[in-house]
Amino acid sequence: MKEEELIKEKEVKQNWIIPLIIILIILLVISGTLAYLFYYKNAEKFINQVKNEIVSLNNNILEFKDYKGKDIKYNGNLVVNEVGPFNYSLSLSTKENIFNIDLNYGDDLNKLDGKIIYQDDNLYLNSNLLDKTLHIPTEEKFNIKDLEFLDIDYNYMYKKIVDAYFEGLKEAKLETKINNIKEKTYTIELDEISAKNANEKFEKLLMDDEKLKVLTDMFEMDNISFYPTGKIIVKVNTWTDKLIEYSFTNEFGKISGKYDGEKYTLENDEYNWELYKNKDSIRLYFLYLEKPIVTLKYDYNEKLELSISENNELLDFSLKKVDDNNYEFNINYQNGDNYIKLEGKIKAKDIYNYEITIDGQSNIEGNNINLSSSLNMTYGDNLVSKVALNNVGEVEDLTEEDLLSIMMNLTNILGISEGDF
Repeated sequence: MKEEELIKEKEVKQNWIIPLIIILIILLVISGTLAYLFYYKNAEKFINQVKNEIVSLNNNILEFKDYKGKDIKYNGNLVVNEVGPFNYSLSLSTKENIFNIDLNYGDDLNKLDGKIIYQDDNLYLNSNLLDKTLHIPTEEKFNIKDLEFLDIDYNYMYKKIVDAYFEGLKEAKLETKINNIKEKTYTIELDEISAKNANEKFEKLLMDDEKLKVLTDMFEMDNISFYPTGKIIVKVNTWTDKLIEYSFTNEFGKISGKYDGEKYTLENDEYNWELYKNKDSIRLYFLYLEKPIVTLKYDYNEKLELSISENNELLDFSLKKVDDNNYEFNINYQNGDNYIKLEGKIKAKDIYNYEITIDGQSNIEGNNINLSSSLNMTYGDNLVSKVALNNVGEVEDLTEEDLLSIMMNLTNILGISEGDF
């Protein structure tokens, strides 16, 4: 009997083991899920997610070519109302600290030619109007590397600024709230103190980066506020983090938006934004009091169209890919009876060589202008070298005879008389 009772008692205990294990597993799953939703998929992680999506635009849309440290050569011509061509060229070398600007007009028999040369820390002027090269004294030496746009890694700058901004945003008061099994809400609130802390963190991240020194030297960072006080509320799907609704509230009012699976909207009593985004294209519409102001259409690697309309002004721009190496563009500006129309082609031989041609017409205050232009752009190594200088004189030493010679040569080339001056 005792043995039978022990067996039954053991069976009862065993019958409890499996349900107990199941209950423990359920509790672990629930606690693990809650931990995942609160501590992993929280407001801070959501900020990181948005940051990563914006950074990815650099790869899909905004990628900048890196020409840092390359020599640059531009040359082209311009014809205006059948007058020309006016030929020009520009050469820059950051390595050798050289720049040359060459301008000329006319044919071989009647050519007006002028060249500005900077090399060996000296500035010179050379022209066929005078039989010698003029040295022009300068108070300070010039360094080509001081041209900020030549010394910026734009891809790095873009990613660093985006990263720094969202890191600063984490100084806000962050809250994650699960509304129900399908929805949760992220709240990002910036009061005066947290906005100040965010701004200081953003500035520090940029100022401490040596690669952005060129950028930070251009602006007084202390005088710019990048984070307005206010509250951002974002409602998302609990499991997928996909947007459902969002709003931004500050001292001026509230802007609300939502995502319906096809488009993002953002609106208040006056403004309305609509954004359509998929794997192939982006569509953006901005309306003010139900009137379209900005329309942007971008088909990845195929075509870009931008239209801006306000009051009596209209600007249309389009860029179309013909093939891997050729593009076509159009620019139309209209303001009442005044207009400018440009159409052109871009041929990319490779990432360092481009050919651009432009034809255009305009009517400004009743003045009609027709123009055509071409431009060749080349980036590379060892493209620019020093110019051989002979018979160099000082600009202060120009004599009356020299000035008279310049006037006579100019009148002969242009076919005008001295009385026309």
